[in-house]
Amino acid sequence: MSLWSSNLVRDDQEPSPEYRAALRWIWSFSAGAPADTTRRASRMERFRALLALLGSPQLQFASVLVAGTKGKGSTAAFAHACLQAGGLRVGRYTSPHLLNWRERTLLVDRFILPGEVTQLVGVLRPAVERLPPSLGVPMTFEIGTALSLLAFARGGVEAAVLEVGVGGRFDVTNVVEPIASAITPVSLDHEGVLGTGLGEIAWHKAGVLRGGRTTVLGPQPDEASATIALEAVRTGALIERVGRDWCWSMNADGITTVRGPDGKRRVSARLPLLGRHQRDNAATAVGLGAAALAALGKAHADPAALAVALDRVEWPGRLQRVIQTPPVWIDGAHNGASALALAQALDDEETDDYTLVIGLTEGKDPVAILRPLLPRATRVLVVRAQHDRAAAADEILRACQALAPGVPVEQGGRVGDALDQAVAIGDAVVATGSLFVAGEALDWARGRAPD
Repeated sequence: MSLWSSNLVRDDQEPSPEYRAALRWIWSFSAGAPADTTRRASRMERFRALLALLGSPQLQFASVLVAGTKGKGSTAAFAHACLQAGGLRVGRYTSPHLLNWRERTLLVDRFILPGEVTQLVGVLRPAVERLPPSLGVPMTFEIGTALSLLAFARGGVEAAVLEVGVGGRFDVTNVVEPIASAITPVSLDHEGVLGTGLGEIAWHKAGVLRGGRTTVLGPQPDEASATIALEAVRTGALIERVGRDWCWSMNADGITTVRGPDGKRRVSARLPLLGRHQRDNAATAVGLGAAALAALGKAHADPAALAVALDRVEWPGRLQRVIQTPPVWIDGAHNGASALALAQALDDEETDDYTLVIGLTEGKDPVAILRPLLPRATRVLVVRAQHDRAAAADEILRACQALAPGVPVEQGGRVGDALDQAVAIGDAVVATGSLFVAGEALDWARGRAPD
């Protein structure tokens, strides 16, 4: 059964009042990432103190970290499958979520249950209250990360795949000592926190490197690659690269084969996620899984078991076709690089020209995101997701008019209303701009009768 089946409802539709109260407590903390380096370092100190009060749950299982800008979640999903194919009980922590907060914590083959969240919040509350006032108040991401680490420790996982939140060097996930790590493609994002250049951003991502441990790099721009290479020399980390050490090819039947540094085939699978970039992510994950299994003294995963595991990977909201006629695509592209990857993938899928339904998160560059998507757009509906970080429509409208003055553009209101309007036009539809938009679009699609 699909993890994202109709049994997974939105948080506000969860029947348990105790669970909803637990979520309100989690969200009651500040959600933003501090930009100041000193504050970020103090957050790491605070998080270590919180974990110590909880009995250091992160020490009860092996961890792998997935940093980067594009494709972290997909790579984490593939890596989870790779480690399970190697015979391990594996947890997975990712963020943000699409429909339900419980998506963030995967315990082997199921999402954390509402009752488990409620129980773990009961453990977290007194620990948070015991933190020294000098360390300040934790942020929501710290609370969620601590809860997941507790869940993994209590759930008896042998390894956990942790998606880094923002950056890497000062992200609280980086308090673990990973047995292996990955850095997916680095691009411009979170410049207000990480810096304005690729080198600065890559320096933050390279914080997940560890001496004597392997880090697998997805395809990188030259500036980011050079920065990571320097950090690898400084730390003594071992670097393996997709395109050099881990290579993929795809045949006419759509079967993707990944080969390792020795040139031997590690897996041939029909990957369920579309787009060339997902082949890069899968190759990164296969390399990461191999490095992690080797660090644990285990053999490579059997190619047949690995193929089955990769074939079952689910990662909704990423180039996902939710309706066949007219074709409706959902994607969480939220910066210029991911929007370009989306545009290229739509071309690969031979998608017709489309109505673009788009909404962004505050602080994102609308020009960078719109530029690769507008050439195929016949109409643009600008939406605002029901989230406090959703960007207002005005700047997006102006960017559309400046980049493509001949393309009709209008405010589409809520995501679901705009999708109803777009489907009625009859053209293909692409809904994108943020994971919040993708989540609401997915919820809209689940509420429609099958076509």
